[in-house]
Amino acid sequence: MKKTVETHAIVSIGLSVIKKTPGQDDRYQSYVCDNFHFLTLKQGNFTVNTETGKFLVKHHFSFDRLFADGIPYDPAGQQTLHALWKGILTALAEGHIPLVIHHGLYDLLYLYHSFIGPLPKTLQGFLKEFADRFPSGVYDTKYLVELENWDASFLSFVFARCDRLRQDRYKKPTRERPYFQVTVQEPVEYRKEDKKRKSEGEGDKGERKKRKETKPESYCKQYAIIMDHQMGPSDYPQVYTSSLVPTVKDQVEAIQGAHTAHFDAYMTGFAFCYLTHTMTPTQLKNGKNKLKLRGLDIPLTFPTPH
Repeated sequence: MKKTVETHAIVSIGLSVIKKTPGQDDRYQSYVCDNFHFLTLKQGNFTVNTETGKFLVKHHFSFDRLFADGIPYDPAGQQTLHALWKGILTALAEGHIPLVIHHGLYDLLYLYHSFIGPLPKTLQGFLKEFADRFPSGVYDTKYLVELENWDASFLSFVFARCDRLRQDRYKKPTRERPYFQVTVQEPVEYRKEDKKRKSEGEGDKGERKKRKETKPESYCKQYAIIMDHQMGPSDYPQVYTSSLVPTVKDQVEAIQGAHTAHFDAYMTGFAFCYLTHTMTPTQLKNGKNKLKLRGLDIPLTFPTPH
């Protein structure tokens, strides 16, 4: 894993920041979500796996745009980090904000290697170093839902199930299991031309451009259909109905295009919001700093930072 991370590169990062709105009825909670999407261009040489390249192209990733607009970075052990990444890492560490991932050991390894420092020689060394830098901890939503014994734990299913269960609380919320909603702002993308405009005095003081998110409507429709089949119709008014797509094959094909970095981040954050309103504080504490590993029943555990 260490060799793979050191020879490959992050080309796109999705970051969702979800903030709870204060001063609300305990039975009805609301959040505001800001999504950020960054193209990142590693300086020097890096390897692109053939299958990964095909996957990215299939999902409309533009390598032309990566090399034209990607934010340049060097692994932290070589040069000073770009100011953007310094700000993100500082905000997480000083704001005591936990990282929330879904089956994301590789995500953490790439994050550390690219923007923090050289990977330690041993796994235990990495776990200790990462825990010390992120004292608020890490939550893995895949591990959390498996603690709840869900039928499946892949991200798209987890998101759809959390959304359906959330909807079913609309008419009868309680303090222990409130109904909640997330207001999603337009995603923000860093673009080099925005920096150029700022230097030329154009636009609104060089403010980063906000771009409308392409909503994966077919994706949402198909998982709503699956939830209808598994759990029955929701008490909450539904936008999508089972008549829209007739077969399971069509459902699977319709969701293939719904893969963007910030949408994955949003689904993960949304699921965590649901779980914080469902699991007990003790369950959440026991699930903190534990990552699901493929094929193993025992999680990978980060040590408690000193």
